[in-house]
Amino acid sequence: AGVVEEMAFRGYMQTGIERYDRENAIWITSLVFVASHVTQGIGAILFMGPGMFIASMLYGSLARRTGTILPGILVHVLGDLARVYFGVLRGDGSLLFVN
Repeated sequence: AGVVEEMAFRGYMQTGIERYDRENAIWITSLVFVASHVTQGIGAILFMGPGMFIASMLYGSLARRTGTILPGILVHVLGDLARVYFGVLRGDGSLLFVN
C-alpha cells in the first residue's frame, strides 16, 4: 500500500495542489489521506487518524524537500511492516510460518 499511496497522494495529488497553493498542499493532501482510510471504520479513523495525519505530513515534507517520493515510500513501507509485525503478529514472527 505504501508505494501506491505515495504515488497517488504525494506524487500526484500533492504536486498538483502545489502548482496552485504550495503553502497548503501538504496538509490538504494529509487530510485527504486520512479521509481515504475511512473504509477501515470511523473508530479506526478516530484512533489512528492523528498519527496517520502526522505521518502523512512527514511523507509530504520528505517529498517536497528531496524532490522525489522514494524516501516517503521507504518510510511508509517500513511503517506498514512494523504495524503488521507489532500490531497484528504482536511481535511473534513465527506466526508467518506454517508448522
